[in-house]
Amino acid sequence: MIRQLLSRILPVLLFVLVLAAPQAQAQVTPTPQTCDVSTVTGKYLVTVTGSYYDSQYYVYLIAATGFYQFDGAGGFTGSDTISNDGTITRRTITGTYQVNADCTGNMTITGSDKLTLHADFAVSTAKNISMVGTDSGTILSGSAAKQ
Repeated sequence: MIRQLLSRILPVLLFVLVLAAPQAQAQVTPTPQTCDVSTVTGKYLVTVTGSYYDSQYYVYLIAATGFYQFDGAGGFTGSDTISNDGTITRRTITGTYQVNADCTGNMTITGSDKLTLHADFAVSTAKNISMVGTDSGTILSGSAAKQ
């Protein structure tokens, strides 16, 4: 009789425990991340892809990858290789950036080829950044991973 009772109660008890465990975990609230300009510091591998159009509305494809060194105070330098509609250029980079408390920010990137781009970004952790170009006529997206 006890065996029959346990065979009926045990599955129900296990079911209740399984349901209760995720609810207990879901109640944990992580500490919100706050950022400032010093959040983004060090060497990052940067990759950008997309397209842009000129005044005649001809569309060009663009891709770039390289390393940027962020100083933690709003400036960065680096180098990248850019494919501008199939024309390959190796260039040096300088730029500025700002980071807001909500971990969003913006940057200006200027290459030695005189091409200047602007982007908004979000810092998901101090090691990963997602970005999107903000210049009119461009469709650019990219990422940066701390090395």
